[in-house]
Amino acid sequence: MDAFVPRVQQLMLDLVGNSMTAQPSVHRFSGEPTGQDDCERLDDCPQSIKRELQILAEARDYAVGTIENFIGSKISELASRHNRMLAISSLPNDVLSIIFEHAYAAALADADAGLEGGTSKDAEEKRDAPLHFGLCASHVSRTWRHIALNMPRLWARIDAPVLELVDACLSRSRGLPLDIIFHKPSNVAGRVQYEEKVEGCVPSLLSHVERWRSLALLNVRPTHYSSIFSSSAARLGKLKLENVRGGGRLAVDIAFRMFSEKFLRLRELALSSVEIPLSSSIYRNLVNLTLESIVFNDSIEDFVRVLRACPLIEVFALIKVFFRRGGLPPIDSLIHLPYPKEVHFTFLRTSSSGYILSCIRVPPTMQIFGCYQLQAGENLDLIFPPPNLVSDTVPSLLGVTGLNFNFVSKPSTFALVCTAGTPGNDTPAVLDLEFPSLDQMNANFFSRQIFLGLGQALLFPNLVSFTLVGAAFDILPPSDFLQVLSRFSHIARLNLDRCAAPFMNLIGEGELSFPNLTSLSLSNLRRPLGLDMYRMPLVTPKDFGAILANLPNLDTIQFTNCSVTLSQTLKSAQSKHLCPRLEHLALEKCHILGADLAALVESRKEWGGEIVLETITVDSCAGVDERAILRLKDIVGQVQVL
Repeated sequence: MDAFVPRVQQLMLDLVGNSMTAQPSVHRFSGEPTGQDDCERLDDCPQSIKRELQILAEARDYAVGTIENFIGSKISELASRHNRMLAISSLPNDVLSIIFEHAYAAALADADAGLEGGTSKDAEEKRDAPLHFGLCASHVSRTWRHIALNMPRLWARIDAPVLELVDACLSRSRGLPLDIIFHKPSNVAGRVQYEEKVEGCVPSLLSHVERWRSLALLNVRPTHYSSIFSSSAARLGKLKLENVRGGGRLAVDIAFRMFSEKFLRLRELALSSVEIPLSSSIYRNLVNLTLESIVFNDSIEDFVRVLRACPLIEVFALIKVFFRRGGLPPIDSLIHLPYPKEVHFTFLRTSSSGYILSCIRVPPTMQIFGCYQLQAGENLDLIFPPPNLVSDTVPSLLGVTGLNFNFVSKPSTFALVCTAGTPGNDTPAVLDLEFPSLDQMNANFFSRQIFLGLGQALLFPNLVSFTLVGAAFDILPPSDFLQVLSRFSHIARLNLDRCAAPFMNLIGEGELSFPNLTSLSLSNLRRPLGLDMYRMPLVTPKDFGAILANLPNLDTIQFTNCSVTLSQTLKSAQSKHLCPRLEHLALEKCHILGADLAALVESRKEWGGEIVLETITVDSCAGVDERAILRLKDIVGQVQVL
């Protein structure tokens, strides 16, 4: 390419020379200042040099523009030829249409995931996927453009407040139902411009209001879109309005007039920082209702009336919702709701959730999710109906078979999770509660209060499995542990994770009895963990032997990240054979040596008896190598290595 440089230079000189020749001569007026010396030649004058510099710059820009246009034209021509040579270009239009349908569906799923994924770069890219797919597909080739423009479904979702795109989608969607979603901008600085764009799109959207199927306006103040509710959206089935923080409230009187009798097909409603009075007809016949960050001027009784007006409701969620008017009036009659699947209470007053649950009769499969920041005097009996009403209101609580109470689920947070069904299987939670506190001291105080309510405020008569995580001295005394666990002496499975020795020793000392217990699981009972992280005393091998002696019906024991001395307690001798009914032994993340494990298993086999160890499960135990596994397989019937 270097050989072409002189030719290019000569062409530039010719271009400049022609430009100079075409310019009129520069004349200086008699009164014009010239500087210190007169120019002997015209080329030496400053004004002439400036003009030459200007011509050079213009020539450069002209040449660069010409080259760019030429290269761009060639690239476009080659790209078109390349696309025609690809195998996909030979596919029939019908096949390409099917591919577009699947690609669009995938892009749509990515966009919905992006809306739930916050403001990360990846989430922002996913939000734009559906609209960008339609545009990109229509700009690849004439064939693709023809196909894309003749697929109205690609344009039926409007998810960017850009007027040109909105008008294009309205036209190209050809009468299909519209899904409109304007999401918040990626940065707060662009919010004002974003709101102006939303407002600018409103007239075009209103011209097709009869086609709206769903509408979501996120992070935009109601003043920028309130005019859209002046018309009736006969097809609208899903509405989501999210105000900006500090964006002010939607005037109650305006809202009432706007929403009355205009959304008769509305089934899903989500409001965030936008108050619509609970007496509005917009709350009728809903299937899904989410209210967030709203202080209603209504009473909680008005919300109960909303539930009565929604007999088909499946999911409702109250997040940071408060009711200004009234207290907790008497309950006249229960509202029968046969279809609820989930109920969410997040940072709701405990008395409010308890009142709502006491007013409804729901199916036994309904799941309850809650997050409460407790105040002094609040307990489980405020969150749920009284025990004598549970069977008529929330029968799912009576079907609980598995209970997990975690004192340390997160920093300054404890949790209560209950499941139904066969313990050990992947059963869904029927109750999932989280209790964040301001600090660990408050968390310890309130966790003890909630723990003491187990078996009283919530009876759990069918409980089979009890899991306790993080029981320590700085949270509750052993007497509380004894009081609560004694209420569940009928359980068949007990799982203790990071449990201090004095609590466990209550079993060995005979204070706590579990005559039906067949499965015991111990986790995170290892010296470094106990001393460094939780500063709690660990059970000794001697005390653990006493515990096992008082649990003669155990057939399954699992150790996870536990001291080797605990598992070695199971080794039989002439005068000792603990857990005579033991059939299954599992070890996970334990530092036991393969030879020691083989010796333990062999000692139990030599003891004999009607019931012998049948299954050994080893998971992530570095000391148990292949040689040890082979030896174990010679001793027991089944060895599982995970």
